[in-house]
Amino acid sequence: MDLVGEHWNPFLTRSRALIIANPRSGGGATGRRLPRILDLGRRLFDEIDMVTTRESGHAVRLAEAAAGEGCSPVIAVGGDGTISQVVDGLVRAGGGARASAELGIVPSGTGGDLVRTLGISRSSERAMLGIASGRREKIDAVRIRFETDDGTTIVRHCVNVADAGLGGETVKYVESMKSLPGTVAYLAGSIVAIARHHPQRVQIDLNHGAERHEIDAGVVAVANCRYFGGGMQIAARADPSDGELDFVAIGHCPPLEAFGLLMKIYRGSALDDPRVLWRRATHIRLDSPGGSNVLLDVDGEQPGRLPATFDVLPGALTLRI
Repeated sequence: MDLVGEHWNPFLTRSRALIIANPRSGGGATGRRLPRILDLGRRLFDEIDMVTTRESGHAVRLAEAAAGEGCSPVIAVGGDGTISQVVDGLVRAGGGARASAELGIVPSGTGGDLVRTLGISRSSERAMLGIASGRREKIDAVRIRFETDDGTTIVRHCVNVADAGLGGETVKYVESMKSLPGTVAYLAGSIVAIARHHPQRVQIDLNHGAERHEIDAGVVAVANCRYFGGGMQIAARADPSDGELDFVAIGHCPPLEAFGLLMKIYRGSALDDPRVLWRRATHIRLDSPGGSNVLLDVDGEQPGRLPATFDVLPGALTLRI
């Protein structure tokens, strides 16, 4: 069925749109889909163009430049990492408080965690049709300040989930398993990370000292949305439009016990487990006492390590959906 031809309405789509695509995402499947996606865009939008990313961080620069030139919506085509980088660029273009262009998403990656929360179809036609329909939703973004591997402090924006400890270690293993289907790769990476994990001490500060904890970390997650790791519901009650971040922490536990908690995370029932700390906050700081190297995972990528601060940016993104 030709969904676009059936529903196209030119009066809804008078805008200068830009597609930013990662042709390597989804094991290269995205690159093969791009001609069809661009053809859909030309039928749905009055004016549209496409650029492809060359390396990590390129999508940030492309999105920032596109927003500065008045393109809107800016459509991210790829996985969670590509979407996150586009969000970073759009918020940077808006001065660091909110995006200066509207965001569209056509999911085409390994994990697909963000779109599970947002309810975006994995069909390119349906996703593009939603973007062109003109329906808009305001959602929050997250500003993160953290250290890179060389000790430089940088600021980045994201939209889904950031986590420290086990999550950052899992990303390393998943990168070597990208030939596997998304959920399988993340599950396998999680199992390897749990088996090899050595507990690391993490200090937690919620809302500028209103509440403090210190734990031997298994998983420490700051969530704007609900899913990470290829379908794990780490924050099953998170709402990306509520102006708050969901904080979820699970202390280190023996591997067999950790596997049991992993299954609860997949089912979305972990927040009711007494071993899980769950809070809501607008500002979160994570630190590693003694200078231990606790890795940070941001929307499925590993950009650095603790210490890190996280601030919610309420309504920073306008999503075309």
